[in-house]
This record gives sequence, C-alpha cells and structure tokens, in this order.
Amino acid sequence: MDNYLVFALDEGAKAALDDLGANNFYDPSLHAVDPSATDFGSAGFKSIVHLKPRLTSRVLELGYEVMLSDADCVFFVNPFDREEVTSSPFSIMSDAQHGYSMGDNTYFVNSGFAFMKPTEPTKLFMREVVRLLESRPDKMDQDAFNTAIANWTRRFPRVPLELNIINPNKVTEQIHKSTPAPTHSTPIYKNF
Repeated sequence: MDNYLVFALDEGAKAALDDLGANNFYDPSLHAVDPSATDFGSAGFKSIVHLKPRLTSRVLELGYEVMLSDADCVFFVNPFDREEVTSSPFSIMSDAQHGYSMGDNTYFVNSGFAFMKPTEPTKLFMREVVRLLESRPDKMDQDAFNTAIANWTRRFPRVPLELNIINPNKVTEQIHKSTPAPTHSTPIYKNF
C-alpha cells in the first residue's frame, strides 16, 4: 500500500520511519510524548490517545479520507474492499459484543478502528471529540467518541450524522455468507 501515513509521536519515531522510507508525519509543536507512557489509563497514556482525535481532525479538515487503525488491529481482508466499512461517511467498530455499553445505548464504540470521509458532519463530529477531550483531560478518547454520539442530536439538532457502527460479529457473518463454500468465518479485523 502506497497511500498511507504514519503519525510519528516523537523525533526518534520519525527518524526510524524516515530510515524505512515510510510515509510519515511529525509535528514538533505537539506536546512532548513520554515514551514510557505505556500504562493503560495513566496520564501519560491519555496524553497519547488524545493526539489521535486531534490529528485525525486535522487530516479530515484537509479533505482526506481517514482509516484509523490501532497497532493491535490485524486485518484478514482488505478493509477498503468491504462495503460495511467504506459505504458510510463514518464507520467505527463497536465493543458491544463484549457487553460494554454507555447508559441505555446498545453500542459502545471503540476508536481503535474507524473509517471517515471528510464530510461536514464527520468533521464537526471530530471537532466535538477534540473539544470534549480538551474539556476533560482525565478521559480516554473512546469516552469522548461515545459521549459525542450520545449527545449528537441534542448538541447539533440540525446536522444529521451518518454513522455506521460496525459489529465485528455481524461483519464476520456477512463475510462468511459472501465467501464461496467457506470452511470458517473470515473477520475483517481482530482487536487484541
């Protein structure tokens, strides 16, 4: 794949990506990232996950489509070829199959895998996620995604948000049905 961009979070990562010839982006004006911030839920970890929505919003504002994928997602098929991923201006995976939910909602989105087109509602959505994270630095990015979805019609009653929440279990079933004489299901991705 030639059409990709890796966000480097520090100068060392940028240098390594440059050495590999990888398409990358590094903005030295972003706050310094503590390389030891690997403890899930720690303040350092949250500062890193807050960068993802900020950078995603910047790329959408430039007019590019974005496919977000955390490093722990493994693809079994090309997600760009899957209608359930790319048919909507905004598709994001759900963790509801694990029993997670937010209030009375039947979903709990996971920002580790998403596809976004630069439509005005999608760009507004990402600006809202960034706003929420700036107002609550103690929260994780997934909290902001779920809060933005839950509050969308109240905050933006005149702006319809076309959103596809991908249920990995249903996607697996759909792929299974579309594969000739399958012997097993082929999921699009696995989040570890």
